[in-house]
Amino acid sequence: DNEHHDNHKIHHNHLALFTGATTNFDHETTGFSVGLDYEYRLNAWHNLLGIGLLGEYVTSGSGEVLAGIPIFIHTVEKLKFTIAPVLVSAEDHHSHENETNFGIRIGVASDFHLYKISISPAINLDLGKTTALVYGVSVGFGF
Repeated sequence: DNEHHDNHKIHHNHLALFTGATTNFDHETTGFSVGLDYEYRLNAWHNLLGIGLLGEYVTSGSGEVLAGIPIFIHTVEKLKFTIAPVLVSAEDHHSHENETNFGIRIGVASDFHLYKISISPAINLDLGKTTALVYGVSVGFGF
């Protein structure tokens, strides 16, 4: 599959490091976020879909760990939409015990490619026990 977009070959594997911030609207906190995501781009439907794994750590409070299985939808050029069921492990603000909750992440990113390297500003909305906005930049590598 050698489909090209502005000197960019579609790679079926993509690994990216995310850095940014998470603003939790319920707790009125903002913390530094760092994460990894992996995407496997499917051959079907003209390479429009990908599936992967994501993990993220947020420094607010006593820390929060998020893990999910994203579906990536590559629609118009440079735009990538994400929807992911996620598990969020964090300390409960009332009981101070660690708990894990289910949520959904919905997001959009704009991919800029230079050969195998990608730079992608991204914004995500996490919906679950709390609501949070996650924003930052991913730097990735296609292979």
